[in-house]
Amino acid sequence: ADRNIVTQVRHLIEKVDPKVILIVSGGIKTPDHARLFANVADYVNVGEHFERNGTKDTVDFVNALN
Repeated sequence: ADRNIVTQVRHLIEKVDPKVILIVSGGIKTPDHARLFANVADYVNVGEHFERNGTKDTVDFVNALN
């Protein structure tokens, strides 16, 4: 996921229908990468990371997204 593209989509959503939910998903492998989208997207899906790596860094992802 690319923050610039997600930011552009967020601006379009705000113009067209602010009630639309923006979910970023795919390729988010680290808490720092997730943090890029914390203030842009409504939800950040990091499920694939946990499927591959277990839950060892769950707290880091939660902190990154809050």
